[in-house]
Amino acid sequence: MALIKKDDTVDGGHIISLPEHGLDVSLKCPAEFRLLASKLLIGWSFQTATLQEYDVSVVSDQKNSVVSKRYGLIGRHKDILSTFNVFLNAIAYEVIAKLEKCLLVHAAAYKKNDEHIVVFGNKKAGKSTFIVDQCSSASECISDDLVVWDNECRILSLGFPVRLRRPISDTLVAQLGKQSFLAGSSLAFVNPKSLNQVRAGKWIDISSFQFLEQHIAKSIAKEAGYYQLASRTIPQPKPRWLSFDKKRQKYGWSIL
Repeated sequence: MALIKKDDTVDGGHIISLPEHGLDVSLKCPAEFRLLASKLLIGWSFQTATLQEYDVSVVSDQKNSVVSKRYGLIGRHKDILSTFNVFLNAIAYEVIAKLEKCLLVHAAAYKKNDEHIVVFGNKKAGKSTFIVDQCSSASECISDDLVVWDNECRILSLGFPVRLRRPISDTLVAQLGKQSFLAGSSLAFVNPKSLNQVRAGKWIDISSFQFLEQHIAKSIAKEAGYYQLASRTIPQPKPRWLSFDKKRQKYGWSIL
């Protein structure tokens, strides 16, 4: 069953912002997404808004599509939490596009004993699980998957929740409690309050780097760490308006 019908795509407009950076991202999405964002994003301010067009929109037929004004179709899913994950990616793309001299990097980061540590690992290496394990007690979670990196070699906290692939291990469930997870068909998000989540908008100086392999994090030299940051940069998506326009004509979508 679709999250929303094609006639319900104009559920409401919102602006999420980081006022200290002069950064606004406008959103057009159903109430469910607004509720998820308000519960799972830490440090962003929210306000309702009626605009002629929005940076990121959610439209639906049999699936839910996340659409960027800048890039077109970002992704489609039936499951609301899988769609919300794409929704967060679209917000991250907008942040990078609006901030100067910043890149989006596939990495995790946490604070421990006053040190800010960036963690690298290949796909499915277990970065999110590692961050949950580190940050369920004294450490603070900066990110489990996406890091904003600027030309002064700092990282910016986005205040995004930790995302885990299902099934979640019994150990993690026992560690945090079932109430800490919001689960979908293939993904689950962790309540930021369960992980000492760092609020969005904070620029952080990097103290050290680690590389995660076979569930073990090993320290690496700073030179190697900066090389990893540069090599794991996520490019801005290529515009996919042709693909989206075909679906918009077929299903009668409107994102205004």
